[in-house]
Amino acid sequence: MKPGDKRFLNYEWIPKIVGHLPLGSNIFEIGAGDGSVTEAIAKISHSVRTFEIDGRLYKVAVERLKKCQNVQVFNEDAMLKAPLDSEIIFSDLPFSQSRRFIDWIAENNVKEAYVVVQREFYEKMTAKQGIRKYGAVSVISQFLFDIKKLIDIPAFAYAPAPSVSAAYIYIKRIRNCTISKNDIISIRKFMVNKTSKSGIDNKRIFQLSPEEVISQIGIHPC
Repeated sequence: MKPGDKRFLNYEWIPKIVGHLPLGSNIFEIGAGDGSVTEAIAKISHSVRTFEIDGRLYKVAVERLKKCQNVQVFNEDAMLKAPLDSEIIFSDLPFSQSRRFIDWIAENNVKEAYVVVQREFYEKMTAKQGIRKYGAVSVISQFLFDIKKLIDIPAFAYAPAPSVSAAYIYIKRIRNCTISKNDIISIRKFMVNKTSKSGIDNKRIFQLSPEEVISQIGIHPC
């Protein structure tokens, strides 16, 4: 278990999170938890499909949400599914799943997502070329998406409080294409060179924009 993987948002913070979601939307939620956030989302949404992989929490969520007629709860791994084109993604992600989530939305044609991630991971997503945090996550995120931080979420907003703080972010697709699993692997291998090798090539890779990285690798996602 990694820091922030098992955490529950304190009730006073739920409106601050849910309030950013557009009214009347179709929501695809990754991680129902105990259903408390899902219950609030259901009140402002047209429909909610929510997935909880933990069997115990799934049962708690089902009980809590049984009166919400616009909610479907599944005891499955959401990131093995493909969302509908009409669905907006919402998740208060386990921090250890952040990189997997970026891969998943890159591989699938996810248009919009409202997601809580570890703040350090958000900084990697938005890091510009030439700084230390710039890497494969930065390239994939910035090539496909516009990313906006909505609010910072302090550790005390959760119980139990994780050892790190979080950022609630809005992700919008800016290119009508996807990046395959194999191409994501190629991007990661290419970007590792900036830290695993020395010399001129090392510095040049570090300075390449996301578009230049994609071009240098020779993949054509769009």
